[in-house]
Amino acid sequence: MPTVGIITGYNAETRCVVHLAERPDDRFSSTPFKVVCAGASSDRAAILAEELIEQGCNRLISFGIAGALDPTLRPGQIIIPDEIIAPDGKRYPTSAPWRAALLAANSSNASTVGRAVGGALVGSITVATNPAAKRSLRAKSGAVAVDMESHAVAAVASRRNVPFIALRAIADTADTAIPQSAADAIGPDGKVRNLAVLGRLIRHPGDLPGLLRLQRDTAKAMASLRDVAGLLLLLQGSEF
Repeated sequence: MPTVGIITGYNAETRCVVHLAERPDDRFSSTPFKVVCAGASSDRAAILAEELIEQGCNRLISFGIAGALDPTLRPGQIIIPDEIIAPDGKRYPTSAPWRAALLAANSSNASTVGRAVGGALVGSITVATNPAAKRSLRAKSGAVAVDMESHAVAAVASRRNVPFIALRAIADTADTAIPQSAADAIGPDGKVRNLAVLGRLIRHPGDLPGLLRLQRDTAKAMASLRDVAGLLLLLQGSEF
């Protein structure tokens, strides 16, 4: 049976998958998968993707949240991109058979992914923190959303000839400004650095409304990710 390697950016995204193995359901507990967290680092995501392949994973998934560039996308919306665009403009198609299988399987599972959209997902090595930056990225790339790990994983998958898809949930809309206290919140282990966030808020209390809005919208994204995580694993025994 194929073994899938899943790369996330944040510890909370990792938990959306790990909890499946802890459920009393043999469909999940017996499914071979490895999940690792890149700590919101493109470079680390590439290293981990290589390590997963060396450990026997023959499929790769970039899984987590993303920022919307398309102004019609709302928090919790699932993105299953047709292609990934690297910061240097190089384009990596995702696995068309795998993506099609995911969408087809969902039609009988009534999952959140039924509202999924395609299009391109563009990569960035830093957080796109304001609407102007997001508009610039959309104008330059034509992408519907942005994240920090998918382009790095896609590059490794392409080089190693391993099937790859990305599945992302929108956490911030195209018109959302991300407070710096949130942009700097994730440590190398993928966990929220609560003391750093608190220290920033003490110095910049004006960040609080934006931080609360982002927290609320991210919760919607995480709920969507939990909803679709099991579907990803149930499909992995298929041949693509």
